[in-house]
Amino acid sequence: MRNLIFTFLTFFVLTACLPESRMQTTYTAVATFEFIGTDFGKDSLYMDSKYGYGFSWDDLAFFHKLTEDKTTHLGGFMLSRLKSTSEPALDSTWRVASGRGYMGSETYIVHYTNPFSSNMPDHDIQFLNEDYGTCVPSGCYVNNTSLVVKTIKERFHLGDRLTLKAVGYLDGKMASSVEMLLADYSAQKDSVVTVWTPFELSKLGTVDRIDFELLSTKEIPLYFCMDNMTATVSLSY
Repeated sequence: MRNLIFTFLTFFVLTACLPESRMQTTYTAVATFEFIGTDFGKDSLYMDSKYGYGFSWDDLAFFHKLTEDKTTHLGGFMLSRLKSTSEPALDSTWRVASGRGYMGSETYIVHYTNPFSSNMPDHDIQFLNEDYGTCVPSGCYVNNTSLVVKTIKERFHLGDRLTLKAVGYLDGKMASSVEMLLADYSAQKDSVVTVWTPFELSKLGTVDRIDFELLSTKEIPLYFCMDNMTATVSLSY
C-alpha cells in the first residue's frame, strides 16, 4: 500500500558523475488510491487539506482545488471510501454507483468538473518527473457515481449520451484525446455504466498532463469515479 504524499519536488538526486554516465529505468506506475490515514475512515471522503493541491502515487499527481482555508473542495479529484447503498437518505454525490472500488478495493477517486474554470486546477493529472523521462498512460477503470446514475435515469431519453473524454498534453500543447461512453441512450442501447469499466488510454501516447471532460446531451452533475490507473514510465538520470 502506497503512502500518500504530495510534493512537486520528487526528483531523483543527481550524483557527481560523468555526463555520459546515466541510469535508465522503465516501470509500470499503478495508482490504486489506497491510503491509510487516521482521518480517513470507512465510508468517508479525503482531500489534501495540508497542502491543498491533491495526491500522488509513484510519478503521477492527481489534483484538486480547494478554498483558501483548505476546508472546501471546489473541483478536481477527491478520495472516496463511500460504498454504494440503496439508502436514499445518504448523500450520493461522491458515492460509486455499485460496490466499492475496483475489485472490491477500499478506496477509489472521484473527479468533479466545476462549471467555473477558476475553481478547477490547471490540469487534472501531471507526470511529476517530466524533466527526467516520459510517461505513456495505459488505462484505468471508471464508473459513474450514484448521483449521476439517478439523474440520467430521470432525464435521459432516446438519443442522449454521456461521454468521458481524456485530453493529453505534451510540452504545454494539446497532443491527443480519447473518449468512452458512460451512458448511451441511442436507438440500439438504453444503458448507463454502473460497474467498473476499463478506459483505454494508451492512444494518448506520451504526455505530461491529462485533463478530463464530461460531455452530456442533458444537464447532469459532472462527476465520475476512477480506480487503478496505470502508466509506463521511463526515466533517465
